[in-house]
Amino acid sequence: RKKNLNRILEIARSYGLDTFLQHYIMHFPKALCPHIGLEYTEGGYARLSGIDLPEIRKYCSYCYREIFKQCPDLTGLYFNFESAHSPEHILETAVKEGNKMKHKPVFMFRLWGMRDMAGMRQVVKTYKGRCIFGHKVSDTGDVYHLPVADSRAHEWKKAVPGIEFMHIA
Repeated sequence: RKKNLNRILEIARSYGLDTFLQHYIMHFPKALCPHIGLEYTEGGYARLSGIDLPEIRKYCSYCYREIFKQCPDLTGLYFNFESAHSPEHILETAVKEGNKMKHKPVFMFRLWGMRDMAGMRQVVKTYKGRCIFGHKVSDTGDVYHLPVADSRAHEWKKAVPGIEFMHIA
């Protein structure tokens, strides 16, 4: 299965396409719970995200390192902040790992839910690779017929001058 994924990534790269895996930051599997002292009840609702413990940072750092070892043609990661809003976590995990890599992955940050402009400015300043910000357009019926960029995109562009930016529908 990894072989099939890598073949797809290889073909995409040969056509000049960039590929990303979407990642909700700080998510972790329930199998990690007993090792870090968290109780998980099967069938109960538990969002396994937004818990910032050293063990979770180690786990996430490992995942960031390993995905690019196992999938060398993957362009980058598409970080989603809807479950957790922590530039500090990104700095301590993804940025540290990405900065160690010879070929720097592209980090695309979907800003929906993120409000820490100073923290994200630090992420972009610290990471030695390419960063892209993206923001959703509003999800209301009127914008499907008369689409306009969310005004927050302008605020982000002012907060992090020169950042590459994309609007996400």
